Amino acid sequence: INISPYKPFIMDFLAVLLLMAGAVIWCALIREVLTEELDMRCYIVFSSMFLLYSLIAEVFIYYLHNGIAINYCLVGISLFAFYHLFAEGRKYSLKEKILITIPMIIMVCVAISFYESSANLYLFGALMLIFIDLMQRNRLKADSLKKSFQLMGYTAGVLGAGIVIRSIITNFTMSAFELKEYFFRSITSVTWLLDNNIREIYVELVMLFKKMICDYFAAGTVFYPIMLFVLSTVGFIIFVIYKAIRKKSIWIFLYGAATYASLYVLTIIQGDTLKYRSCQMFSIFVGGMLLIATDYFLKQKKLIKTIGLLAVTGVLGFSAVDLTKWFMYDYEKQEMELQIVDKIASDLQNGGYDISNKPIVFVGDFQLDSSILDKCYVSKNEFGYGIMDLAYRWRELGRDEYCYTHSLQNSVIHWAVEGLQDYGGYNKPMQELFEYRGYSFIWADSQLYKEIMPIYYDYYGEGYEYMKTEMYNETEQYPHEGYIEETDSYIVVKL
Repeated sequence: INISPYKPFIMDFLAVLLLMAGAVIWCALIREVLTEELDMRCYIVFSSMFLLYSLIAEVFIYYLHNGIAINYCLVGISLFAFYHLFAEGRKYSLKEKILITIPMIIMVCVAISFYESSANLYLFGALMLIFIDLMQRNRLKADSLKKSFQLMGYTAGVLGAGIVIRSIITNFTMSAFELKEYFFRSITSVTWLLDNNIREIYVELVMLFKKMICDYFAAGTVFYPIMLFVLSTVGFIIFVIYKAIRKKSIWIFLYGAATYASLYVLTIIQGDTLKYRSCQMFSIFVGGMLLIATDYFLKQKKLIKTIGLLAVTGVLGFSAVDLTKWFMYDYEKQEMELQIVDKIASDLQNGGYDISNKPIVFVGDFQLDSSILDKCYVSKNEFGYGIMDLAYRWRELGRDEYCYTHSLQNSVIHWAVEGLQDYGGYNKPMQELFEYRGYSFIWADSQLYKEIMPIYYDYYGEGYEYMKTEMYNETEQYPHEGYIEETDSYIVVKL
């Protein structure tokens, strides 16, 4: 049986199954910490939001393998071990504690190796468990300075060990396969804080704070998952203050604040707001607040209970619709780009070019059609732009529109021209894209590409857009006439 045409579907299906397993693990984790038995409907709501939180489309589409789903499982299992190690620590010998810790470190290391944002997920999860335990059984005894240092020190130790092991493996792999350093960017992403003086760091932090307000709060006026995050933030603040006052515990307030602040750790380290990384924590945070709301409504009188549960159902329903919308958007974008590949291949085959003897090279700065991009942008004349302008002053920057997504609006063709040039060679992803569609041409090698584009630049470098637009005018790019140019020795496709 030939199932090769269905590989993408099978991988996506496996990823969904793993995501469902992750939801079950995190539900079990929360249930383990709680003293009171929650209605099963609370866990159904949490797991549903875990799966349906539509910001996950940012990373589920961007990250094509099952790394994110696996990470939820690995981090969840490691947090189980973390909780039991401290809640029942007295019954374990030193040797047993070490034997429990080693698999934890390995799981965290593997998770971070899949995606470095898993380190933030682990930190958020650990703080969340401590916070919930404080309000419930307090088995971790986190309401003392000494125990808090032990808990945080152990959490940092597991994370640090996982990161170090991952770094050793990565450096060994880079050395063995002669990969260039820019493939190993996560450890150097904090240099924006280290390479600047105090004044420059202050300016950068102010700009980052404004961007956080814009992307994580103001964007809620037009982007449904961010709206849910904003509402969850308000609810969480009220919940923490209420619990801290009712139980007369400053520790509940401190750990509540730390849990919420941990959502932004990766943002601070990177110096940027990247929703396709933050969504890992946001889905659990929003799902947790919806669980609390469901538990509250279930304890109320019939009318309030009915209205509340209908509202929760509506939130989940709209999340499912919004998630489907973004998956359909990505499918529409994919189909459009595949049609462009087909059109270019047809023009090469039927345009009288000497494709049987001359290699083909792709250059340029391809951009998606506005009919696609407009679905990710809000313009100055549309609702929501004014609020985001107040947060970040877009008009002062000369921006008449704001993109409220991150990875969703990315173009495969745009990336494929230069992506991974030092790994597989220039144009390698683009060549594979054409071959995926069944087209066979003579491809240019990296040496020819460098002769055509003498200015070397990094795909992720600052000068990327400027250097490419200097090569030729926009009127020479696809789909304008003359976008394919044949020379004595090669054929150039200008995108």
